Amino acid sequence: MLPNPSVITIDSGNVTATMSVAGVPLANITMPNLSLRPGNNTYTFYSTTHIAQIVAMLKKGRSTCGKLPVDITPDASTFNGQKIEYMSKALQAAPMKIDLDVGPVLKSIKLGFLLDPSCSDDGDDDVDGNDDGA
Repeated sequence: MLPNPSVITIDSGNVTATMSVAGVPLANITMPNLSLRPGNNTYTFYSTTHIAQIVAMLKKGRSTCGKLPVDITPDASTFNGQKIEYMSKALQAAPMKIDLDVGPVLKSIKLGFLLDPSCSDDGDDDVDGNDDGA
């Protein structure tokens, strides 16, 4: 959710950001043609994700149940390929923190075994993350 506590709509252009945990980059994201209306906004974004980094983090602390404390740090705002400095600086001043549930994605790419089985909420006790008895 992207909050806009103001009473005006803010057109931010194409916004890029970095997602990280404890300073370790996990993904680069792009939100094309971001327009924030007053209140809370949901928005589709595209990402290039570093799966190996996520796997390494889950191996270090399986008690996360697939939820990672992610920092989202905006990098830049661009219009027609031109960086908009004032907008970029304003966005950079408002980093966000979220708990990102990577469990469903890991299961979909057959890496569900990385999740702590005691955290399963789908009744799936399989080590491979599928309900197939394996």
